[in-house]
Amino acid sequence: MEMMVTVFEPVDAGHQMLVEAVLKEAEIYYVCRNAELQNLIGWGQIGGLNVATGGIKIQVPYEDEVSARELIRKALGPGHVNKSHARPSASDGESSDETEGPAERADRYSNVSLVCSIFWMVGLGSLAGIFMGVRALAIEEIRGGSRGKALTGVGLGLGGLLLLGVLVWG
Repeated sequence: MEMMVTVFEPVDAGHQMLVEAVLKEAEIYYVCRNAELQNLIGWGQIGGLNVATGGIKIQVPYEDEVSARELIRKALGPGHVNKSHARPSASDGESSDETEGPAERADRYSNVSLVCSIFWMVGLGSLAGIFMGVRALAIEEIRGGSRGKALTGVGLGLGGLLLLGVLVWG
């Protein structure tokens, strides 16, 4: 089995399609891990990824890692490429070195905030929605769409806690 490394984790379908096109044009073999699972489990994609299955990971063979990262950097800019891995993984492509930029982290936090506050409306889900929404809003590089999702998550979380209070204390 070829050693595969994760070179990119798209936060939306547009970035994924662009990176796939760049790698295909350069004739670099790649796989999109978790892509088939996005709409299979749970409620599907919300804000670009399925929280239950995790995000999509674009992986290439270890020997093509440097050239793939350079192509992605040229296509999207330097902030979008995951840092290099210390060693590749033959089994699942996971590495403890994978990092994400602040905007991607804010997007992930805002997605989790919205999902928690909607699907677990009362109680711990509301608290998790507020907590993750506040974490997302605390990141300076947060994008407009992520800001809206985070604010919605916080608002729904507060509404869930208010509903819990009404139900418990009448």
